[in-house]
Amino acid sequence: MNRFLLKSGVWLVGNVWLLAAVPAWGQFAEPAAPPPRPKAAPATRPGGAPAAPANFLAVPGYWVLSMEGVQKEIGLTSEQKQKLKGVADQYQAAMRKKMEGLQDLSREEQQSRMEETARPLVQAAMKQVDAILTPEQLKSVQQTTFQLQAAQALAQPQVQEKLGLTTTQQRQLQSVYEQMREKMQQLQRDMAAKALEVLTPEQQQKLRQQAGGGTRN
Repeated sequence: MNRFLLKSGVWLVGNVWLLAAVPAWGQFAEPAAPPPRPKAAPATRPGGAPAAPANFLAVPGYWVLSMEGVQKEIGLTSEQKQKLKGVADQYQAAMRKKMEGLQDLSREEQQSRMEETARPLVQAAMKQVDAILTPEQLKSVQQTTFQLQAAQALAQPQVQEKLGLTTTQQRQLQSVYEQMREKMQQLQRDMAAKALEVLTPEQQQKLRQQAGGGTRN
């Protein structure tokens, strides 16, 4: 999947343009990573390129709204989802139109042009989103965004130094991240095991052979 980050915090994830809001400490922290795609079988566009699922809310400036857990937590209604999808689609169409013909430019020129193009479009889209969400929902979304970005930024030594974290605090953070890595690794193993359970033994053997892991006689 094509993915890269521009200096302004603009992410290109597949065919979806996102903008990660940068908090007050953004001058010394990297922008947050883009949201994971929903765990569903990816659709494909002509040419085999994966397309975002129909229910994937790639909302500019509010990428946490792509998380189903966040949608449920803030009580997002079907009407609101439809309106947000309209804002996202309108933004994506505008970005695609603005990006036409950039493939002939250098990587640096592409990034510069994308930053210039995305910023006003994102600001306009965020105003529309602000009008769709209730004040309580907006506050919750902003809080979740801050928490996720802060958690990622705190893993960086330069951020810890800027904040003046003590040695004890640094050890505590390291323990938190190690526990999270272990949980993520276990989740990956569990998911892989469950996925293989769907296959018959013969299909599993074929898969091993295709992956280059077939048993030798």
